[in-house]
Amino acid sequence: MHEHGFVEIEDGRLYFERDGAGAAVVLIAGGFMDVRMYAPQVEALSRDHTLIRVDLRGFGQSSEPTGGYRHADDLVRVLDELGIERAWFGGESFGGTVALDVAFAYPERVSGLVLAPALPVLGWKWVEGFPVAPAFEMARRRGPDAFAAAFLDLPLVASAMALPEVEAALRAMVGDYSGWHLRHRDPATFEAPNAIDRLHEVEVPALVVVGGRDVLDSRLVSERLATGLVNAEHRLVEHVGHVPNMEDPQLFNSLVLDFLDRVGTCR
Repeated sequence: MHEHGFVEIEDGRLYFERDGAGAAVVLIAGGFMDVRMYAPQVEALSRDHTLIRVDLRGFGQSSEPTGGYRHADDLVRVLDELGIERAWFGGESFGGTVALDVAFAYPERVSGLVLAPALPVLGWKWVEGFPVAPAFEMARRRGPDAFAAAFLDLPLVASAMALPEVEAALRAMVGDYSGWHLRHRDPATFEAPNAIDRLHEVEVPALVVVGGRDVLDSRLVSERLATGLVNAEHRLVEHVGHVPNMEDPQLFNSLVLDFLDRVGTCR
């Protein structure tokens, strides 16, 4: 079964795609990306699960923010609209940050987490600095149109850009990004703005995946997640970088499916 459409929210709408049937898995794309980044997961994960992909506000086909909001509230609104009580939440980069915040805000709705990777975890003190900062600076100096090229030239995505199919997908998504966050201050708030110091409160099973070729802060954050979360597993994939689900989909899918099979299904 494939379904796509919009869930209405108070001041806009959220785009989603749903595939398959079974225990629900919600995947959230990283910043400046959209639901297309998880295309390599659809066939494998929807075979025995309900795979739901959602564009966060300001990304993909979802509405741009107009006032204060929380991503966690938005995602639970999607679950409610689709008639789903509990789900596994996963995300890449900022998508992982949001997935973790859902676990703080709505622990009763979260069966487990797949953080692959989560960057930043709120409250993290940067070691090398915010890795997207050079692209933001380029957009500030030369205008929003300069952002896409600058972002795709970052060390953050260097290993992904070396793979032709992944490069094409990244160019399409970042090229389609509206640039809203380059022109506005995002009014989003979070349940746990100091999440890095509260990881012990999250008791659900968690899979933490990080690439050996990812930036230093991402690898350090993943290690902190693996030791700080009560029930976490850590998987270092040496040959990939910041988007492991796109750089080696077969391996990533097998890691996620093995994790879901071993630790149980949604209630």
